[in-house]
Parts: sequence; C-alpha cells; structure tokens
Amino acid sequence: MSELSGKFPKREKKKAETRKKIILASLDLFFERDSSDDVTLEEVAERAGIHVQTLYRHFPNKVSLMLAGDQHYLDQFEAFIKDPIREGDTFSIWREWLKFAYREFLEDESKYKGLYLRKFESMSGVAGLWKIQNAYEDILCASLARDFGMSAEGMGLPRLVAGMLTAGNAAVVRRFTEQEIDFMGETLETVAMVKSLFSHLIVDQAKSA
Repeated sequence: MSELSGKFPKREKKKAETRKKIILASLDLFFERDSSDDVTLEEVAERAGIHVQTLYRHFPNKVSLMLAGDQHYLDQFEAFIKDPIREGDTFSIWREWLKFAYREFLEDESKYKGLYLRKFESMSGVAGLWKIQNAYEDILCASLARDFGMSAEGMGLPRLVAGMLTAGNAAVVRRFTEQEIDFMGETLETVAMVKSLFSHLIVDQAKSA
C-alpha cells in the first residue's frame, strides 16, 4: 500500500505538467494564427511535445482547448485569493490580479481580440465562458463575505458586489473588442468605482489601506 501511495502524487504531478504544456502550446498557436480553423489538435500536440492521443485525454475538442487558458487563469486566481498569507482586501487583490492576467495579452491587442471573439462562435464556447465568469463571481463572493463579516449565502451584499466586479470587467472586455479604448485604464477604474461604493463595509479597515 505504501508503495502505491507514493506513486500517485508523481502521476498527478506529471498529469498537471502535461496539461500545462498543452495549454501553453495552444495559446501560442491560437495567438499566432488568424483563425482557430488554422489550428489543429495535432499541431498543438506536436508543439507541446506529446502524442495527440494524450491531448485528447485532457481536451476532447478544440473548444475545450480554447477555453483551457481561461480555466488555467481561473485556477491560478482561486489559489491566489485563497492564499492564507495574502495581504489586502478583495478589491485590491482583484485589481492586482487583472493587472497580472491582462498584461501579456495587451502585448498584441489584435490577436487577443480575435481569440476572445472566436470563443463566441459556438454555443459550447459561450457556455464555457459563462461558467468561468460565474466561478469568478463565486470566488469573489466568498472573499467579500469574509471582508464584510457577512454570509456568502443568498443574494446578500457580497453576491451583489461580486456580480458588479465580474460584470464590470466583462463590459470593459466587450468594449475593448468593439472599439479602441484604454483597456487597462478602464479595467482598473471599474474596480476603483466599485471599491469606492463598498469599501466602507470592510470589517478590518486596515486591510483596505
């Protein structure tokens, strides 16, 4: 039994490393090409240095692969905000996260816009993005509830404020895909506006300093 228990962590670590390779390879290819139709799963597997059947075990189709980057960032954000030694209130953490997450995408705005819009070409892509946005809202709601000393259940203030943060960010992204705007500036200003309305609810005001 002890021999078996020692093998599983290594297996899970290797699985996670393979998944990360696939995600990074797919992001590179989706950004390089003008259309998602120009990217094949075989090319992604080759770029990641794995067999295509291994890729299929992680991602059954191209849409799931296109959303893998979004899921990867969601997983990172959840670990980031739940870090027991984190500093700052939820508003500040959300602000810093958005700065980090969007930094590399803004190096080539046209490619990011194209990749974002291609996710809306199928209902499964739309559903996937909606699911991810809802997950962000749930994580923010739980964190805001701790900040406010309130319950995260039901349609209380933590849920409403979390919805404002995620919906506000989605609105800026939509504007960014439709016209020329100061994307990072508007993103951070949206967070600042919500914080100005609700930061007084933070129980430990030292956290919001």
